[in-house]
Amino acid sequence: MSNAATGILQGLQVGNGLIHISPKRGFFDPTLTANGKQVVLPDIIAQATFEEHHIDRMEITRHPVEQGAAISDHAFAEPSIVHLRLGWSNSSSQGQLASAADIARSWGATLGGTAGQVIGAVSGAVQAGYNLLSVSGQDAVNEAYQNLLIMYYSRALFTLYTAKRVYSNMICKMVATETDWERANSMVVVVECEQIILVNTKTVALDLKTQSNPASTASPISAGTQQAIQR
Repeated sequence: MSNAATGILQGLQVGNGLIHISPKRGFFDPTLTANGKQVVLPDIIAQATFEEHHIDRMEITRHPVEQGAAISDHAFAEPSIVHLRLGWSNSSSQGQLASAADIARSWGATLGGTAGQVIGAVSGAVQAGYNLLSVSGQDAVNEAYQNLLIMYYSRALFTLYTAKRVYSNMICKMVATETDWERANSMVVVVECEQIILVNTKTVALDLKTQSNPASTASPISAGTQQAIQR
């Protein structure tokens, strides 16, 4: 097999690995509470997923722990954090056609290294990926960016589907992207998500007999309307 053919096959394999499309990879059921009612925003699914960084960290107390004590009282899991690098591109529309070379330069420059060089060199692989990423609409990039910002500013909770896990009760903590002349018709955006730990609470009324100082610790009791007394 010639070197050119080998390069094209390698490019296709790399492009297939980097430009991975999955119907269950994205931000699903973003929900916020407005005026006492829950509002569900549209799902956001990236056209391309380049990177996923999953972070789970345990917080551990520094003081000595007694032998036999419950370790769960001295170590607790922090909220999960996920960093995503996602990609969108505008499809060909009226008066606008993003070429494979433009996408190759944009994503190749963003990814860098060997992967970026392969994508930039093998335009056929990028063109195939771009055909898969084609979507309807005049400006898919701005639409995706605005949807991310709406989800971010509304503090919406969502379910995050990734290649490794499914995360519930996630919130968008950061949205970052760059625009230059090479990325006018495409977008690579970095999104940081963090899990919100939700718990159920309830109020319990304690009997006055169980309180050492009821005058200070008891719940307020309505005594009706009181008149001021002048002394």
